[in-house]
Amino acid sequence: MHKKLFNHQSKTFPNTTTNNIPTFQHSNITTNKKMKNSEVLELSTEELVARVGEEKANLTKLKFAHAVSTIENPSRITKVRKDIARLNTELVKRKAAAASN
Repeated sequence: MHKKLFNHQSKTFPNTTTNNIPTFQHSNITTNKKMKNSEVLELSTEELVARVGEEKANLTKLKFAHAVSTIENPSRITKVRKDIARLNTELVKRKAAAASN
């Protein structure tokens, strides 16, 4: 279940490129595109909650990768933080709308 973060025999991280920078499978991470508000509005509340969890995990991975060795584009950290804020804002709006009804 638990993946080893560092392979001591080969001295490399899993899912890394040749320069030991971790690669991420998430579309926003790899393409450097922010989530559009129209994309956020299309998601259901359950999907929003799941997406916030995914983005927080990605943010943690990015911060760790940046601490180990500089990542190619450090502004990705800011973009992911803003995506999390955008998702949380929509969640709060939906909770407020549900409470007022």
